[in-house]
Amino acid sequence: SNNIDYSRINVDNIKRIEIVKGPMSTLYGSQAMGGVVNIITKDANRPFIGYLTAQYSDQGDQKYSVAGGTKQNRFSSYTSLSYRFRDAYTVEDEEGFVTETEQPDGTVVRDTADILSSSVKGNKIWQAEQKFGYSFTDDLKLTLNGTYYNNHVQEVYESKSEDVYSTYTVNPSLYYTFHQDHVLSLTYLLENYEKKVEYQNAPTDKEYGDFTHTLRMNYSGLLAGKHTLTAGLELNAQRLQHYWFDNGSGKKFDVRTYIFYLQEDWKLSDRFNLVAGVRSDCRTDYGFHASPKISLMYRAGILALRGGYGMGFRLPTLKELHSEYDMGGQGMFMIYGSEELKPETSHQGTLSAEVTKGIFNGSVSAYYTKYRDEIALGLTEDGKNQQYHNIEDGIRK
Repeated sequence: SNNIDYSRINVDNIKRIEIVKGPMSTLYGSQAMGGVVNIITKDANRPFIGYLTAQYSDQGDQKYSVAGGTKQNRFSSYTSLSYRFRDAYTVEDEEGFVTETEQPDGTVVRDTADILSSSVKGNKIWQAEQKFGYSFTDDLKLTLNGTYYNNHVQEVYESKSEDVYSTYTVNPSLYYTFHQDHVLSLTYLLENYEKKVEYQNAPTDKEYGDFTHTLRMNYSGLLAGKHTLTAGLELNAQRLQHYWFDNGSGKKFDVRTYIFYLQEDWKLSDRFNLVAGVRSDCRTDYGFHASPKISLMYRAGILALRGGYGMGFRLPTLKELHSEYDMGGQGMFMIYGSEELKPETSHQGTLSAEVTKGIFNGSVSAYYTKYRDEIALGLTEDGKNQQYHNIEDGIRK
């Protein structure tokens, strides 16, 4: 459903979480209009580091994690393993929902519905993460990270099938520092995310597969003590298999996106700071599009004032372009994509004031966003089926 599978994040393995406010589309993607939440996991930063955690609740939830690592001269290694289990359960109303209807003579009739219950799925998750690091010299460093995740979804009632989600990633990176304040990096990320249905007496059925490659070359450097320049090139390649494509026949679609970005962080004075940047997206089926942004910050004692403008840009997903799915499998209605979709665009302006004194922090902010061609799912002209389409312009405040 275009949602992130947050179960993939092992909370015990989080080192810190950074929240960056404001338009950050240049470095983090054209959709990062309101800010960025950056989750940073643990690594080995001393000769030996280890963690062991266990949790058990009265509802039967279990979580076990073990992690350890070492940092020796130029080499570092960090390994983490975890297992999580939560039983499926049901939640039941204490009493039936009551509706009141006023009759023409003024009397009120109360109708109590039957007590209803809802089921909450459980899970059985295995997860592993490995990090290696090696410094060839003080200026040249290589890292290699890999992860594996497997989640068997638990149903309340016994079923002849089980949904299984799995992921593996491989992420090598090379960093080269020259002239002290200049860093050039080359990063590659391979990620494969799948959903399968395992049957007791039938072959496994793969319903969803998202296979992506991301290659990025990035430069960051400090110039004249006041200018932090960041520039990069990125290539994203995706192959998607979705059960909404051709009624789950296993059909796949491919897409490539080429990206260039440039950002200047200029410290005008001890009080003023200016950030300006542009991100250019070019996809095989939509051509080239540039998204600029600019922001200014002023500090005076305990007061910080910020203002900025950013342009957002979102290309249609492969699901929104190519869906062809019989919802429910009974011919009740179809869900269609549309290859005529336009990209979503938006313009956002922000203003904020923040006061920090001792342990006190207070802020007030306002934003104005005008968007165009937002992509939504709605009824077709015949009123029987649904299809992705662009809706009218809108304003959010």
